[in-house]
Amino acid sequence: MKLIQLVVSISLALVFVLSTITVLFSSGRVLNAVMDAYVFKVDNCYGPRVVPLEGEEKVPDVKCEVDYNDAKRNISGGISLLVVAAPLAYFTFKKSLDLIKEGKS
Repeated sequence: MKLIQLVVSISLALVFVLSTITVLFSSGRVLNAVMDAYVFKVDNCYGPRVVPLEGEEKVPDVKCEVDYNDAKRNISGGISLLVVAAPLAYFTFKKSLDLIKEGKS
């Protein structure tokens, strides 16, 4: 019985660690997308990256704009990972605590 309990507790701890890491990276992804697009308004420039020749004065048109669609895509991807991983981390943490309390008694 002790061997089964040890295997279950190790697997719960492993799932807890992996889900916690997933929560950390997905929340960082959401925070990065929000800061880039909505706080600092980081723009993406599209167009030819050509340097004009010496005699030419015309600079090629470069279009710069904030890519809100990419930010929304990153935010939704991060939130979907959070929705799955955060409850899993919480559940495995509670079960691990219960197993530790049971082992002490």
